[in-house]
Amino acid sequence: MTAEDDKLNLWIAFMNLESKFGEEKQLQDVVKRALDVNDRRKVYLQLISIYRANGKVDYVEDIYKKLCKKYNESLEIWSGYIDFLFDMRGKDGDFTVPKTILQRSL
Repeated sequence: MTAEDDKLNLWIAFMNLESKFGEEKQLQDVVKRALDVNDRRKVYLQLISIYRANGKVDYVEDIYKKLCKKYNESLEIWSGYIDFLFDMRGKDGDFTVPKTILQRSL
């Protein structure tokens, strides 16, 4: 494990604490600071995991849209986004949006 990994892990822990015990504004402030000193893609992916784990899925789609624009050739990002959409849209049986995103990703 490198120093960069250790630093990222500390910021992830900080984001988790703010997500569970703080307010959304405080979490966003921590995220902004984490983005300044870490790999932005890794921070955003961790933020998505935090939101999903805490049931705050309303914020996830916007983050994925940003990531897909910036990292449009990343299989990890596209597949995560499609997986998320299938999880959310699958509940009501409407797979139109995930299918559209799948076509865009290809």
